[in-house]
Amino acid sequence: MTWTLGIDVSKFQNVIDWPTVVKTPPAWIVTQIASGVVSPLSFAWIRIGQGTQLDPQFERNWHEAQAQGLRVGAYYAAIPGEDNPRDPIADAQAAAARLFAWFSQVGGVQGHQMGVALDWEINPNKAPVAYCQAWGAQFCAGTTAAIKNPHQATAVYSYQSWWTTYGWSLKADQRLWAAHPVPTKPQELVPGNIPHWAWELASQTKFWQFGQLTWPGITGNVVDVDVYTGAPEVMLADFGWTAPLVPSSGPTTAPPITRTSDPVTAPAPTPADTALTHVTRAQQELSQAAALLKTQA
Repeated sequence: MTWTLGIDVSKFQNVIDWPTVVKTPPAWIVTQIASGVVSPLSFAWIRIGQGTQLDPQFERNWHEAQAQGLRVGAYYAAIPGEDNPRDPIADAQAAAARLFAWFSQVGGVQGHQMGVALDWEINPNKAPVAYCQAWGAQFCAGTTAAIKNPHQATAVYSYQSWWTTYGWSLKADQRLWAAHPVPTKPQELVPGNIPHWAWELASQTKFWQFGQLTWPGITGNVVDVDVYTGAPEVMLADFGWTAPLVPSSGPTTAPPITRTSDPVTAPAPTPADTALTHVTRAQQELSQAAALLKTQA
């Protein structure tokens, strides 16, 4: 079985040299590609922010990864209770509205991307379990409804001990992104060695973060390495994409993709936009997203 290879990145990888990342994978990854265990690097989950803070590398990573032919998705590191510690629904709606305001800076969520993943692993505000469960369910339902693409239901990233306490019943169309590191040995990258707790959700376990590697082009830190638990053509069908995944040796610009739907997005800023116009657009997007998300409560 060949699985589809990806990475997930944030500000902690500093300024990434994306051409080098795509064209010069680590030796261990080269071995896995040659053995047919994984595909060439095909996707990247990019952190858009945590709580109320936009990741300073998000916009650059979002554009640069796609310029190298990678599919991208944005993951949001949740901090329940940041805006409204007494009302999980209102708090989750505020977080989702903020997310869409940030997305307006890069043109919104497009049909050839992976959409949004909720990074569900911390609770610094010590919100009650029931609050967190209601928060997570509302955030996922609200963002999925706002994007309006049946192939881009919000995914959930989590690990076993957290999910056992703070998890909830995922919708049938949601993908689980399981965090479970293993020693980087080829024989361990097989379906039977994905943690059992994740496979209890059967077809919903679509992504697996299996470890960290030093990677040429990334000097700030090691990088988390992931697989989509299917071959590239399976991932292509799962997300409803209408063009093949671009291999790591492909062109330096992403090919045009036919959208599977017309999600609600803000228009991409033009070079002529002034700073004031840019801020105004983000504010408008925030208001529109908040209004839409209230209908999901």
